[in-house]
Amino acid sequence: MKSLRSDNMVSSFSRPCSICEAGTSAAPDQLQSPAQGKPNGHSLIPRIIHQTYRSHDLPPRLVAYMQTWAEMNPGWEIRFYTDAACKRMIEQEFPEYLKAYEALPANVERADFFRYMVILRYGGVHADVDTQAIRPLDDLIQENDTLLACWENEFATPWEAKWQACVRQRQVLQCGDSVDCDSSTWAATGS
Repeated sequence: MKSLRSDNMVSSFSRPCSICEAGTSAAPDQLQSPAQGKPNGHSLIPRIIHQTYRSHDLPPRLVAYMQTWAEMNPGWEIRFYTDAACKRMIEQEFPEYLKAYEALPANVERADFFRYMVILRYGGVHADVDTQAIRPLDDLIQENDTLLACWENEFATPWEAKWQACVRQRQVLQCGDSVDCDSSTWAATGS
């Protein structure tokens, strides 16, 4: 099993992915080779799967779920971000939204905010680490799709995949712009 640990990300899969093959601790956008992460003839959505977790210390169950995304989607680039890497990406790519990101009171809210921003910056698919892929993404994403959203069936076992995908679209910025951490409502309620 190959593994790469850095301050930016970790990737550990038995099937080598572009992050492992790169053999570097470069930032995610520096790992993209011409053949990886680009939309195929099938879809406008870049073939990148983004996943996040608070640290490099993933429970074995989550590593197994993450492995399903790699196995079901050969040819897709896998990118993993810790909470620290998420904040760094916001600092570097969207400094105008850093204050709003930091003002969010809960880690889960910062993770949601990051999901929108990473999809805006790189495009691709976000897949929660506690979900497993049950079908290849290429079977689900249609030729002209630019935005695709799915949700989790919380009563199914195992949980079905919850993920979101889109090409880089201007409308995603509206989400970042709507977080006004200086408003009196925000100060009073956190929302």
